[in-house]
Amino acid sequence: MFSIQEEELKLNVSLDERDDLQDIAAFYMKDNSSLFCLALYKDNVVGTISISYISKRKMALHNMYIHKDFRGTLYDTANKLLKESILFANNHMAREIYLGTGLDFYAAHKFYEKNGFMEVEKEVLPSDFPFMSCDEKFYELIL
Repeated sequence: MFSIQEEELKLNVSLDERDDLQDIAAFYMKDNSSLFCLALYKDNVVGTISISYISKRKMALHNMYIHKDFRGTLYDTANKLLKESILFANNHMAREIYLGTGLDFYAAHKFYEKNGFMEVEKEVLPSDFPFMSCDEKFYELIL
């Protein structure tokens, strides 16, 4: 995940900014209100996604990273991870899922839009949405 962030996407996001990744178990598995998924291929992590409760039946999608060799329809890694996150949100009675991404990630924009996410202005996001410094474009999925 970090190699995709830093080397491929050129994101300069420090670990200090990522409280959730400093202790994944403590953040995502403490009370069953969050989920962190890994996609594995031959014991190697090839994709990640996480979703966490924000407030009032709203959730935030984070950490959607797919190794370049596992993008597309051959392995369908991104769709499988997203489906798990949406299933988790539905099972927890969420009504909306929000996410932030970079402006230049056109393939990601297309992927989210193809999966029903609608672009929204930053002002629409819940007040406790967990922003990252690289977030410049925002999406919402109504469940």
